[in-house]
Amino acid sequence: MQQYDVIILGAGPAGCATAISLCKKGFKTIILDKKSVSAQPVGENLDVTAKTILSELNLDVRSLDAAHMAAYHSVSLWANKTPVWKDSLFNPNGHGWHLNRAEFDNCLLNTAMQTGVEYLTCEQLEIETDIDQWKINFNVKAEQRSLNCRFLVDCTGRARVLSRKLSVPLFRFDSLMSITSSFECEGNEIATQSIIEAAPNGWWYSACVPGNKRVLSFFTNAKTDYFKMYADANKFYEGIGETTLLKEIVPAKELFSELTFRYANSEKPEKICGSNWISAGDAAAAFDPLSSQGISTALKMGVKAAGAVAVKLSTDSDSALAAYEKTYNDLFDDYLDQRQKYYASVFAWDTNDFWKTNSSINIKSLHN
Repeated sequence: MQQYDVIILGAGPAGCATAISLCKKGFKTIILDKKSVSAQPVGENLDVTAKTILSELNLDVRSLDAAHMAAYHSVSLWANKTPVWKDSLFNPNGHGWHLNRAEFDNCLLNTAMQTGVEYLTCEQLEIETDIDQWKINFNVKAEQRSLNCRFLVDCTGRARVLSRKLSVPLFRFDSLMSITSSFECEGNEIATQSIIEAAPNGWWYSACVPGNKRVLSFFTNAKTDYFKMYADANKFYEGIGETTLLKEIVPAKELFSELTFRYANSEKPEKICGSNWISAGDAAAAFDPLSSQGISTALKMGVKAAGAVAVKLSTDSDSALAAYEKTYNDLFDDYLDQRQKYYASVFAWDTNDFWKTNSSINIKSLHN
């Protein structure tokens, strides 16, 4: 049975960032991930500030311009009736990117393997533990395999495979979900911009995605009448027609793809690390897409997780793990505070259930 210092569950940005950083520190590391499944594009952006952390991870940031579409402009219609524009021309660091998410994740994973990280896709993963180590059982092409490790890292996103195994309580702060469709983009000027627009019972988001497409997403509270209404393709299309900015780029209804649905709520486990395990990325904290914190935070905190794990494995001290958890807790508390203020700034519909609910989240610290 092969022995590793660290096994990382999940090959997304947090998992790869953690793995690369640990491997560079000399720890024998492997990533285990389920077989990749193609998914509807969701229109994710990467902020230019991620350049620094990507360079630390040995990724050639020049390749981003070749593989992803530059994000030069964004416009929002949020707190008042006047659109607010942001232009990267005024940012000394340059522009961000509309991500080809599959390409971005593959690039990070390839960088990890070039650094020396091992990688396996697997099925039917099971976790066993005793005082000194973890045992991971899984199948690879119907062949049963087992690996041992001293430390286990959960980067499985909202699935939180390890947290669920350990029965760690989960705090959910809202019930936000997205309803998404996409259409072929003709490449006109407004079609290159990211657009955010508040509406009476939620908010709209649109951005370019690879393949000359544009996504349109409506975010609202799950299990409500207006979620059920917009989950109907005809009502979804009619809702776009009632917007101010988005309706200018809407093609014929027949060009839209089928609707897809995703959780987009803010949530966080009560604990994100123990004496021989740690969580990073969405497994440690999931953010409202409005904050644009998901990928950048996953990369940054993946590196910090690796630093905490390295201290633990080298000195058997839990001090770095405690510091890591405090950093994440403080970051999430600040995020909840800013989120509440941002939703509360929409005065036009402040008596509507959606805006009242999302601007009155209990942000009292979980960690007192």
